Amino acid sequence: MGCKELLNILKSELKLATGCTEPAGVAFATAKAVELLGEEVLKVKVTVSTNVFKNGMGVYVPGADNKGLEYAAALGAVVVKPELELGILEDVDGEYTKRALTLIKKGAVDITYLSGCPGVYIKVEAESLNHESTVIIKGNHTNIIYLEVDGKILKDEVNEDKRQEEKIKDWAIKDIIDTVNKFSEKELLFLKEVIKINADIAQKGLNEKWGLGIGFTLNEMYTRGILNKDMVNTAKAWTAGAIDARMAGVKMPVISCGGSGNQGLMASIPVIVASEYLKVDEISFLRALALSFLITLYIKSHIGRLSALCGCAVASCMGSGAGIAYLMNLGEKGIIEAMQNIMGSISGIICDGAKPGCSLKALIAVETAFQMVFLAKYNIMIEPFSGIVSGDVEETIKNLGRVAIPGMEETDLTILEIMLKNRSEIINI
Repeated sequence: MGCKELLNILKSELKLATGCTEPAGVAFATAKAVELLGEEVLKVKVTVSTNVFKNGMGVYVPGADNKGLEYAAALGAVVVKPELELGILEDVDGEYTKRALTLIKKGAVDITYLSGCPGVYIKVEAESLNHESTVIIKGNHTNIIYLEVDGKILKDEVNEDKRQEEKIKDWAIKDIIDTVNKFSEKELLFLKEVIKINADIAQKGLNEKWGLGIGFTLNEMYTRGILNKDMVNTAKAWTAGAIDARMAGVKMPVISCGGSGNQGLMASIPVIVASEYLKVDEISFLRALALSFLITLYIKSHIGRLSALCGCAVASCMGSGAGIAYLMNLGEKGIIEAMQNIMGSISGIICDGAKPGCSLKALIAVETAFQMVFLAKYNIMIEPFSGIVSGDVEETIKNLGRVAIPGMEETDLTILEIMLKNRSEIINI
């Protein structure tokens, strides 16, 4: 594969999303199912994988001031704009919310999950007075593989998108770095949209208290002189602030990476901040950002689209670490050493669903990315064949993939059981 194919992978995996991608994916699938009906929907049944269910349980849905996939499905059923894909929740207003809540109160929205079904899977069965429809999404949040109306199958195939995202597995890290160095500024101009969109939501979280308010609080601490406003602390505040806002349901889009908005934010914002502090030239900045996203996608191709591991704190941390190392001119050796250091430090952070607390994990991940790059700069690297860290970075990442799949599949189910127990206790309070 050459520059063009790697660039195509990058472009296909950077997508606009409003709100958490699991609720957005459910809203998108539901909107498509209702669109196929051609008339007012009466009932919607949504069946999802355990990972989608887990990630959609505790996160706020934009415009609904409520959490969970039930609200997302109801909003998709009344918005009915599947052409917006993961941006479908951006236009939600009071009227849509009112109509969605009416559907829920009528008992017209049913959400269930398939135990043992991993990754991204969303099936929506919709009914109206005269019609029935089915939509199935699999592999990634917009990859529709099945469409049916009144028993007539309109689509039944495995989309090329899934195979496209798997292609990056065939690359070596060295080849990814070499290829990134060949990208022209013109080829990477599309990343400027990423910079603006993801930086905008970071500023929202810095200037207003959303979610846990970590970004806002850190910003206040810098203003009061409690913490130094250096490169690392600024990156921590920006990243946490963006995720604060997103997990609280702010109606602002982000550019997601590998099906996750938080991954997109973690892979981009530390690199954006570092580029400003280091005052690098435009092409170096854009290449570093491209490298961060591509390394994130490479790791996700091994650990799975959704799994028991936190993609933001693990995959995107390694991505941003690689990008920062690139900006600091550490070369291939330094980039790989930084990645190995990250793998030897926080590779075991679990995913216990999308929620406001995700900004806490991002805070640790940003700190770790910078620390491990600084250590690599001074030739400090975890010794090879130590724990899951192997002699080369590709083998290390394969080891992490084995830990995630199949190693942590039972862990994933246990996490979901605990989350369901916690939810029932909250309801009973």
